Amino acid sequence: MVMLTLDKTWITNHGTGDTVAGNRDTDDGDEFSVASRVQQYAGGRRRAITTEGVAGQWKVSIRGMTTADTEKLRTWLGQTVLVRDNRGRRMYGLLSRVPRATWKEQLDLYDVEVAIELVTVNESV
Repeated sequence: MVMLTLDKTWITNHGTGDTVAGNRDTDDGDEFSVASRVQQYAGGRRRAITTEGVAGQWKVSIRGMTTADTEKLRTWLGQTVLVRDNRGRRMYGLLSRVPRATWKEQLDLYDVEVAIELVTVNESV
């Protein structure tokens, strides 16, 4: 039996199909929330007011990306991307920030923390 082990995270520009890949760090996480508030009424009663829909954000850290790949990611800011990781997860989102930290071991490599605001994408043709 053959076993395939994926060890990278891929980021694909949804509009162009260009892809960059790197080794995923263990620092990643997602966050989901709904727009809500509590309204106080007469007699001190309090009720929850929520808006339909769930907002999500996903942050993933990638280690050892080259200068060329980080610059390519920066040109994608404000565009929809597909992020796939080695756990089999895939999420579409708006690429909102790409901070990078330099490696001390090698001059041309960076650690990048990609943050995407999740969006709904129709994959049908």
